[in-house]
Amino acid sequence: LLFTGGVGTGKTFFAACIVNEVIERGVMAVMTSLSRIIRTPFEEYDSALALIERAALVVFDDLGAERDTSFAWERAFDAVDARIKSKKPVIVTTNFTPDEMAKATDIREKRIYDRILGACVIIPVVGQSIREIEHKKKIDIAREILTGK
Repeated sequence: LLFTGGVGTGKTFFAACIVNEVIERGVMAVMTSLSRIIRTPFEEYDSALALIERAALVVFDDLGAERDTSFAWERAFDAVDARIKSKKPVIVTTNFTPDEMAKATDIREKRIYDRILGACVIIPVVGQSIREIEHKKKIDIAREILTGK
């Protein structure tokens, strides 16, 4: 699955709900970000990739938030490619639209996005940012406290 949509619309929440249900059923699932994989220490990297290949379900959260360096793109590609080659379920969340991913011009991005678009069913997640809604509620509560109304 590829959950796409604006910031705060619930993509990560939905992915986490799926992961939690899978884990509750006793099945191995991993939820991580490519940024975290990129920061994995060298001596732990092979083990991290093996886990990505071995898990019954992997979620790559917030695709596109990783650093824009050759090293980061190489590690991100390795992780995505390892998972896709495992032919096991993967969920990806991103703020990018499928069209933006398909139109990427940087070859490093294209290699990753092409694999994801080819492997995933696209699920648009639309709506107002939950964080924005919660912020407005907090403002209303503060206003009531401060004005006594």
